[in-house]
This record gives sequence, structure tokens and C-alpha cells, in this order.
Amino acid sequence: MTSTQERRDAASLRPVRGHLAALTAWSLCCALIAASRPFDTDAWWHIRVGSWIAQHREIPSTDIFSWTSRSAEWRPSSWLFDWFLGATHDALPSRPLLIGITFITFAAVAWSVYRASRRAGAGPWASVGATAAFEFLMIPYVAERPQMLSFLLFALVFALVSRALRGDRLAFLGLLAVFILWANIHLSFTIGMALVAATALGYAIDARKFLWPSAVLGASILAGLLNPFGVNAYSATTDLSALSRVLDEWQHASIHEVRDVLIVLLAAAALASMIRTRRWRRLELLLPILALCAFFLYAIRNAPDLLILIAPEIALGLWSLRSTRLARSLVPYVKPIRDGVFLGVLALTLISATNAIPPRAATSEQYPIKGVAAIPSKCRLLNEYSDGGYIIYERWPEVEVSEDGRSIGARSVLKQQSVISGEPGALKWIDSNDVQCVLVRPDRGIIKLLEARNWTRVSSESSGVLLIRPGFVGSN
Repeated sequence: MTSTQERRDAASLRPVRGHLAALTAWSLCCALIAASRPFDTDAWWHIRVGSWIAQHREIPSTDIFSWTSRSAEWRPSSWLFDWFLGATHDALPSRPLLIGITFITFAAVAWSVYRASRRAGAGPWASVGATAAFEFLMIPYVAERPQMLSFLLFALVFALVSRALRGDRLAFLGLLAVFILWANIHLSFTIGMALVAATALGYAIDARKFLWPSAVLGASILAGLLNPFGVNAYSATTDLSALSRVLDEWQHASIHEVRDVLIVLLAAAALASMIRTRRWRRLELLLPILALCAFFLYAIRNAPDLLILIAPEIALGLWSLRSTRLARSLVPYVKPIRDGVFLGVLALTLISATNAIPPRAATSEQYPIKGVAAIPSKCRLLNEYSDGGYIIYERWPEVEVSEDGRSIGARSVLKQQSVISGEPGALKWIDSNDVQCVLVRPDRGIIKLLEARNWTRVSSESSGVLLIRPGFVGSN
């Protein structure tokens, strides 16, 4: 006969299994939805950079892929990530490996958000709810690029910094190790540094201790300098922010974007939760959230980092509502709601699974595959920014691109965008730079201008049109 204690233990396991099962099902659903999107446009050149580093056993210091900035200074800030792809290519082909890393990281970040919510004191279902919101809003940011690892490293810094500020030596050493690794994986380590700075400032004011917080921040900054580019790595993000007209991820948050509005509303809910739970009085918690809110409004690429910080506060806010009159009135409906949500998640998972096969495929709707194959060797090419990585992957070194996701020279990229649009001076730029091939989207204004000058249309797809200058002779 089962003892009373055993029955209690069994009962205590049921809700744990239930909420973890719900979180797992929802995570799978979000992962499948993300997997239905195409392979990331920057991933292609990351693979090529990794192959070059592995082959030459050095980090390139000048541009090797584009003719518009040939021999110009270039700092491949994700060199360690790229090298890993190149070094393991023979055993683990880069594209499947990248997909695997991407979705394992997505799961790890989601789990870290859930654990952070639980550590903050929220209940299991409240933590699942906050994590589910994070995963849903994270879907557009799931991409095969080192930035995915940055989200995980940001979550690690979030977990370590408060403990380090309180004198935990192991957490302090772990914090430094994270920054040494992060500074060689992605330039967004600077956002992690901002998190440490805001948390250290808040803790210093709260505890009226300034020496140790200053030491933690200073040591973190020094750890970030341990990369091949030194202090220049800190300024790389300012160079990229100038391309906000071209790069969607660097654009400001907008009230016209549903996703941005939802994130702002969640941030407001987190601040309301902090007021309800009185955690707003802890500046080490409040200042980082306010800082990340500002960074998100400046550039939407910072949204996942903001969500990582506010998810525990939202979970605590949900947990604090459990004893309210509204919560008590919903008790009779908990089971129907739970069953309905489970069936809805199951249906979404099945639908998403059908759309996720094959995973992250490179399709002709995204890239002008036939046009890229038809580019003559050694042809000086003007191409779309988003196609550059794919062209590098498929045709380099026989074809050099004019622009790609590495964003070398903001002024040059913006000028090429005006040329592709057919703005005044476009033909003069093409002639002065001896452009021989143009591969752009069908709606670009430059196409009519070139066809009026008898350029030959070699291929035409929904994603791109390839034009070749009259008299140019090349080989495929």
C-alpha cells in the first residue's frame, strides 16, 4: 500500500511534468516555425571565411571577397565561430552544422530564460508563460549566424553578473571567461558590457559600494580586449549602425510594426510587475532593463536581449496575480483552458512540421540561383546586398561581389543602393567603375536604364535579373 508521503511525492511531480511538457511542446512548435524560414543570408559568407581561415591558418586583415573594397581594412569579428565551421567541415559539413547549432542555441536560450524566471521566485506555470512569450517573439531572430550564440552568452552574463558583484569568485571568473569568448565570436559583446555597466552602477548605488563593482566592470572591459583587433572591436557596431537604411536589424523600433509594439507592451508589463513586486527599488535590476529598452528603441536587433531581461519580471508579475479575485474566478476553467491550449499547440506543431521540410532550404524565391550560376568568371559584378553572401559561397574566388553582409564601408554600400535603384548618376557610377555584370531584383530601376543601352538579359527569375555589358566576353 502506498504511503501518504509517496502519494504526496507523486502528486508533486505531476505539475512539474505538466509544465515542462507544455514548455517542450511550445518550444518545438516555435522551432518548427523558425525552421520554415530560409537559410540566413549572412551564413554563406561566414562559411567561406571559416574555410579561408582554416586553410591559411591566419585571420584576414583586409577584404578578400569584394572588388569595391579590395585590400581595404577588414576585421572579421566572428573569426572564432567561422574558424570552427571551417576546421570541422570535413567531419561535419558547415551548413547542417550551422542549422544544428542554431536550434540547439535557441533551446538553450529559452531554457535559460525559464531558469532565470524560476530563480527570481516565479512559479512553474508563470515561468512557462513568460518563456513562451519570449520564444514566440524570438522566432524572427533565429538565424544561422554567430549572433545566436551572442543571445546565449548574454543570458550567461545576466546569470553571472549579480553573483560576481556580490563577491562570488567563481561567477566573477566565469564572467571574464564569457567575455573573452564572446569578444572573439561576435561584436555584440558590447551589449553584454553595457549590461554589466548598468548592473554594476545599480548595485553600487544600492549597496553603497563602489570599489568592487568598478573592479568587476573594469576587468570585464579588459577581458573584452582579448581579441585580435583590440580596442577596435568596441567601435565596430558604430560603423554598422550607419547602414540602418539597408539593414533591417539596425532600424529603430516602429509603432507600425506589430512585433515592435508587442515588445514595448511586454517591457511596460515588466516595469508594471516591478512596481507591483517592489523590485523597481533594486537599481541593479531596473537600470539594465531601462538601458536595454533604449537600445531596443535604437535598433530592433537588441530585442532578444531585452526580452531575456524582462521575462523573469513578467513571470513574477504573473505569479503575483495567483491570489487575486480574477485568478480565483478562473479556477473552474483551468482544465478546459489547459486542454484547449495543448490541442492548439499540437495543431500548430503539426502544421509547422509540414512547412519545415526541407529545413532552411535555399530557394529560387530568395536567391537568383540560375543567375548566380550564369555569372561569367572574372566579371565585375554589381549585386544586391542580401545576395552577396550566397554569391560568395557559390562562386568565389572566380566572381567577386560588390557588396555583402559584411558591411565594409557604409558609404560605398549606400551608394550602391542608389545605383541599383536607378537614381541620377547611376550609369556614370557603373561606367566609372567598369561594371560588367549586374544581378538585381526585377523591380530595380537600373534594369531599364541598362537595357536601354543594349545590355543583355542573360537570366530572369522572380528573385533576380542578370544583365551583362555589351561586348563583354567571359567564361562560366
